Amino acid sequence: MVRQNLKEALTNHACCPVESYRQAFFSRCLHPEEDAKRLRPRHAYRGSTASTVQILPAMFQNNHLCSLFIVLSLAACGSDAETTEKGAPASEGPERPNVLLVTLDTTRADRFGYAGYEKARTPHLDALAATSANFTNARTHVPLTLPSHSSLMTGLLPTGHGIHVNMQGALPAEVGTLAESFKRAGYSTGASIAAWVLASRYGLARGFDYYDEVDEALDTLTTLAERPGEDITAATLGWLDENGDKPFFFWAHYFDAHDAYMPPEGFRDFAHPYDGEISFVDHQVGQLLAWLEESGHAEDTLVIIVGDHGEDLDQHGEGSHGILIYDATLRIPLLMRMPGKFEASVIADNVGLIDIPPTICELVNLNAPGEMDGQSLVPALIGESMDANVPFFAEGEYSRRSFGWARLRSFIVGDWKLIDSPSPQLFNIAADPGETNSLAEAEPERLASMREAMLSFLASKTTRDAVALEASGDADAALAALGYVAGTSGAIDDDPMDLKEPREMLAVFKGSIRADGMLKRKEPTEALPLIEWIIEQSPESEELYGLLGNCYFQLDRFEDAIIAYEQALRNKGDNPHHLTRLGNCHLQLKNYDKAEECYLAVLAIDPNFGAAHSRLGLINGYRQEWTTAINYFQTCVEMDPRSVNARCNLANALCGSGYPKEGLKELDAGLEVDSKSYPLLRTKIVTLNLLGKTQEAIELNNEALRYFPGDKQLSTMLERLIEGPKPRLIQPIK
Repeated sequence: MVRQNLKEALTNHACCPVESYRQAFFSRCLHPEEDAKRLRPRHAYRGSTASTVQILPAMFQNNHLCSLFIVLSLAACGSDAETTEKGAPASEGPERPNVLLVTLDTTRADRFGYAGYEKARTPHLDALAATSANFTNARTHVPLTLPSHSSLMTGLLPTGHGIHVNMQGALPAEVGTLAESFKRAGYSTGASIAAWVLASRYGLARGFDYYDEVDEALDTLTTLAERPGEDITAATLGWLDENGDKPFFFWAHYFDAHDAYMPPEGFRDFAHPYDGEISFVDHQVGQLLAWLEESGHAEDTLVIIVGDHGEDLDQHGEGSHGILIYDATLRIPLLMRMPGKFEASVIADNVGLIDIPPTICELVNLNAPGEMDGQSLVPALIGESMDANVPFFAEGEYSRRSFGWARLRSFIVGDWKLIDSPSPQLFNIAADPGETNSLAEAEPERLASMREAMLSFLASKTTRDAVALEASGDADAALAALGYVAGTSGAIDDDPMDLKEPREMLAVFKGSIRADGMLKRKEPTEALPLIEWIIEQSPESEELYGLLGNCYFQLDRFEDAIIAYEQALRNKGDNPHHLTRLGNCHLQLKNYDKAEECYLAVLAIDPNFGAAHSRLGLINGYRQEWTTAINYFQTCVEMDPRSVNARCNLANALCGSGYPKEGLKELDAGLEVDSKSYPLLRTKIVTLNLLGKTQEAIELNNEALRYFPGDKQLSTMLERLIEGPKPRLIQPIK
C-alpha cells in the first residue's frame, strides 16, 4: 500500500480494532525518560540517537498483542532538509574546471607544518601547500561557523547577508550563493556537511543537487550534533565517484577540530588533543587529494582549502572562539591550487573569506551570484601587487546577541588593527602579531581616525537582516498566545557603549562552555552550582537561562526548568530551541495541551523544525489520534529519509494503528541506514513477533545481543520469545 493510500485508509479507520494493542502502546504505559546509556562517542556512527521515550508495557503478558515492547524515539529527526533550488537544466557548454572546496572548521592558521609549527603532523596539507598559493594573512569576518560560511558562499560581509551568529536566521532570498551560480552554469553541485549549524534550513543548501547534512536532533542536551571526518570523506568520495565525469563543484566541511577535542585512535599521541584533531583532518583531506590524482582530475580542478575561523586556545583567555576577535580566532589557513593557472607562492596580503567567491568566479569564468563585498585575488595569484590599503572588517556580535554584552568590531588597514568596543584596542599587527600590546592610549588620533573610517566603510555597504526560518503568518499570534514576542536583531547603527566589555566577561563565557560540557556528559548535579554562579555574574544573559533550563531538565526538576526557559524566552520568544525544550518540560509533566502549544508555535516560526513534528506526533499518539500522529512522523521521514529516529517513530505509529507490515517496512528502511540502531532492532524484534514470525524475532534478538551484550531488556525479550506462546496474527485494516 502506498503511503498516500495508507493515509486515506487511516482517515476512514481512525480507531484501531485491536483495543488492547492500542491501550498497551499509548495509553497505559507511557514513561518518557532520556536514554543516554547507549550514546556513542563523537567519532562513532553518524546517526546516534540523543534521547528516546520508552513505552514499556508488561512484556508478553496475556499471550497476545498487549505483549508488544515498543520504543518511540523522542529525539527529533535531524536534518530537516529543505528543497534545494533545481532551476532549469543548463547546457553544459565548454568544459570548465572542477572546484573542490574544503572548509576546516575551528582551524588556526599556525597549526600546520607548512606554517612552521614543529609539533604538527600534517603531511598532506604540507605537500599541497608546496604546490599552492598560500595566503598567510587570510582572515574570517566572524569567528562562528554559520556566518563565516555564509560570507564564504556569498562574497558578502555579515552586514550584507544578515547572518551574524549561529541559529538566528537564514539567508535572505535575494542573496545568491556560489552553488546557485555553479548550478546555472551546468555544474553538478554537492556538499557534505559535518555540523548541524550549517543545516539546510539556514539557506546554504540553495543551489546544491546534493546536500548531505547532519541527521541529528537539533535540540539534544546530550551530544554534539556533528559527523566525524571519516563520514565526510566517505560521502565526498562516493559523490565524486558518481559525478566526477562531468564538471563539478563540491564542498566538504570538516568539523573535527571543534571542541571538545577528542581525536580518534591513532591521533592521540599529541601533547594537545587539538593537534591530534588537526592531524586527523589532514589525513582525511589527503584521501580527497589522492582521489583527484587517481581519477586524473588533479590537473583540471581548482582546490581550495580554507578555515572558517580559528581557536583561541587560551592565547587571550577565551579558550575557544566566538566572543573575542583577536587574530587567534580570525586568522585562518587558505591554500589554492590550480595547475596551469597560477604557480605556487606565498602571499602576505590581508585577505578575507569574502574574497574567495569573486576569485573562483574569475578563475572558472563563472557569473557572480550577485553583488559581492570581496575582491578577486587573481592579481595576487599571478604575481601582481594588490592595493594594500583595502580595509578588512570583522565583527563579534555573539557577545551582544546571545549574552547582552557589547558587540566587538575590528578594522584592519595595512599594519594597523582596531578592535572597537567600550574599551577599544589598537595594535600594530606587523610589530605585534600576538596582539599583546594595545597602543590605544599612545595613539589616540589614529584610534579615532580608524574608528571613523570603519563607520564610513560600513555606511557604504548594503545591509540586510537575516530572515526568519520560513515563518508562517501565524508566528506572531502563536508567540503572543504563549506570552512571548519575536526577538530583534539590532540595526547596524545601534551601537551602545554602556554594555559590559566582553573581555571582562570571559570567566562567564568559559563557565558556560564548561557547564554545557557537563550537561553533555550527563553531570547536571555538578553543573548546577556553576550555572547559578555565571547567572549571578551576568543576569542579563538570556542564553544562560536556557543553560539553566537544560540542567533542571536533566535533574527532573521540570517546573524549575519551565521558569528558566521562560526567562530565556523573555525577549527572544521566537527561539525554536528554547520553545521546544519548554514544550518538552510540559510533555514530561503530561501537560499535553501546553506542550502542543509550544510545538505548534515552533512550527509557526520554522515549519521544518523536525523536533516539533516529532513531539507533536508523540502527543497525538498518547491521545490515540493515529492519523495525525502518522502524518507528523511521516513529515519527519520526508524531511530526512535517513533519520533512524523518524523511521522508528513512524513504524511505532503504524504498528499502533494496526499496520505492523507497513511498520516493518519503515524499520527495514531505517536499518539500511544503521544496521545496529538499538531502538530499530528492538522494535523490529517485537514487530516480527507480532506478525507471527517468532523464529525470525529470536534470530534478530540474538543478533542484537551481539551488538549490545548483556543488555537486560534484550535478554528479557529473548526469554519471553523462547518461553511464551506465539501471539495471534492480526491482519491489517483493509
